[in-house]
Parts: sequence; C-alpha cells; structure tokens
Amino acid sequence: NDPSEWRQMLAGRTPTPVQELAVPQLLAGHDVIATARTGSGKTLAFLIPAAARGIGMSEIRGMRPEVLVITPTRELAVQIRDVARELGLSAGRITGGITPGETKREASGKGVVSGTPGRLKDLIGKNELQLQFVRYLVLDEADRILDMGFSADVQQILQAVNKTRQNLLFSATFSNDIKALADDLLKDPTLIEVDPSNTAAEQVSQRIIQVDRERRREMLSHMIGRGNWQRVLV
Repeated sequence: NDPSEWRQMLAGRTPTPVQELAVPQLLAGHDVIATARTGSGKTLAFLIPAAARGIGMSEIRGMRPEVLVITPTRELAVQIRDVARELGLSAGRITGGITPGETKREASGKGVVSGTPGRLKDLIGKNELQLQFVRYLVLDEADRILDMGFSADVQQILQAVNKTRQNLLFSATFSNDIKALADDLLKDPTLIEVDPSNTAAEQVSQRIIQVDRERRREMLSHMIGRGNWQRVLV
C-alpha cells in the first residue's frame, strides 16, 4: 500500500522527472497530459502504474486488451511491447509489416496492446479488435501522430474504446492541435510539463541569420563549406 513501492519496478534506476511527476498521478487514477521528449523515460512512466495496479496482467481470449497504447510508428510499438513484457505485463503489438496470422499470434490474449493508428483502425473495422474492455488508454508521441496525418484514424479508434477508462496523452510539444485533442480525450486532466513547450533538445544550438531570399542557397552552401559539415538536414 506504500505509494512509493513503484520505484522498486525501476530496478535500481533513479526515476526521471516525468516518472516522478506522472506515476503518482496515474496510480491515483487521474487522467494526465504530459509534455516530455523522446528518451525522457515516459514509457515506464505510463506502464509502471498499469503494472502496479494489475491492469494488463491477465491473458484473455481474442484481441480484447485492457491497456491500449497508440503510437505513431511500428518501431515505437515494438519498444513499448518489450518494456511492458519486462514489467511482467502480457503484451503484444499491432502494426504493419506483419501478416494477419502473425498479428493474431502477437496480440491475441494480451492484456496490453501497442499499435499504430491505421492498423488498429483496420482491425476494429473487421471486428477483430474489441476495445470495450480497455481500462487504460495511452496516446504516445501525440504530436507525431497528428503530424503524420493520423487524426481521423485516432478519432475512429476513440469511438470504439470503452468510455469509462483512464486516459494519458504524452507529447513532446503542446500545440493548439494537441490541446484540442486533449479536450476531446481527457477528463479533468493533470498537466505535467517536464520540458518547456516547443523547446529544442539540449544538444541543439539555434541561431537566426538574416539573408535575402534569392541568396539563401548561396548562404547555405557557404555555411556547409565553411563548417565542413558532413551530415546536414535541410
């Protein structure tokens, strides 16, 4: 019954700021919206409360998860599945890149399912994925989900999910679109801001250079040559 017992699930690691702030709120059953960058420890921040409360532990027939995590990419879905399994949760993933048979073997009977919006929507449409038993819904990297054009798919998924659930939204930024999504998804949420909204990562330096429009390419070429930059993203 000690609220601090969740720290033991970190296996000796020091909790990150997002874990310190989010886990107690989630253990108490609150909806949470948190701004946190990739690599901040947010996967454990939202999975530890589920594991500590026994949500997603049991194996059930068919694809009827108690925990649903919506992610923008299959790589992130796989990562979340693996972390969930390390915590003792029964977890699978639903993404593109695997056959229907592999999907059934991967996700059937699992208490936790992580998946990408398009594939989740497809299986809901085929009545293969049933979400009326979801108790814990996570939208992870919500800003990327919207940037990649999955807004309509997410809305369709939300229509199929059990209405009496706990909701979590994690995003690296807190744009107006994210605020609108949060208003639809969350009920009286706790707001957690680990990083100032819309800031760059610490290892990124920024500066503004004023240049005539027609000389932008010339300026860019000059900077690359002068700095001997080997890898550049424009």
